[in-house]
Amino acid sequence: MVTMLATLDISKAIGEDGEQITPDVELTPGLTRSDDSHYIFIDEYGVHNANLNSFSHPTHFPCVMKPRSRLARELVEDTM
Repeated sequence: MVTMLATLDISKAIGEDGEQITPDVELTPGLTRSDDSHYIFIDEYGVHNANLNSFSHPTHFPCVMKPRSRLARELVEDTM
């Protein structure tokens, strides 16, 4: 993850109409941090006590990832 953030420019995808696509922010069910830094479990039924077996992450969304340089491209390719 750190290599990707350091070597890639990540931006919004462009739709068929030529406009940027702003993704809806959605998280998968799982453990996440609340605003007061406590861990909580969120699913389609609401908020529950923390479940340390599953971490929440963003759902898939369209984006564009481009290497920042030739060297950055080589670094990313070497990790794949």
